[in-house]
This record gives sequence, structure tokens and C-alpha cells, in this order.
Amino acid sequence: MKIESSMYRQILVIILAIFSIVASLHAQTTDPSLPHLVTENGRHAFIVDGQPYLILGAQCNNSSAWPAMLPKVWPAMEALHVNTLEIPI
Repeated sequence: MKIESSMYRQILVIILAIFSIVASLHAQTTDPSLPHLVTENGRHAFIVDGQPYLILGAQCNNSSAWPAMLPKVWPAMEALHVNTLEIPI
């Protein structure tokens, strides 16, 4: 039985996708330096660089994400004392 080249490509893409997912999951579970979530006694913590990280976040407006608008955004974020900024793309 001969496998068509399009079927061969689909099988190859599926195998590569599975390999990528497994490799990614393995890296996330074995590298403690990566940011991760920890649950203990029903409480959750986001761990970054081995320490709990409290997200003090803000969101930038869609129109403020343009490079020309960013000089106005940074002072506002400093005034809010945020450590995480989400900018829609």
C-alpha cells in the first residue's frame, strides 16, 4: 500500500506536534527556574525566580499600544506602581 505524499505530510506534522507538546511539558515540569503555579493547602501562588510573585497589573488601551503613544503610557504605569503591563496586539 502506497501512502500519498499529502498523507505522509499530515502524519509527519502530527508526530512533530506531539513531540513539541511533550518536550514543552517536560521542560515545564523539570525546570524550576521557569515561572510556575504552586498549590498548597488550597492556596495558589505564582512563582517567579523561586519567589512568590504578586502581579500588580494594568492594561493599556488598544490605541495606546502604538509606539508613538507609549511615552504617555510609561509615566501612568509608574504612578500606579504596576509590575505587569498587558498591551493588546
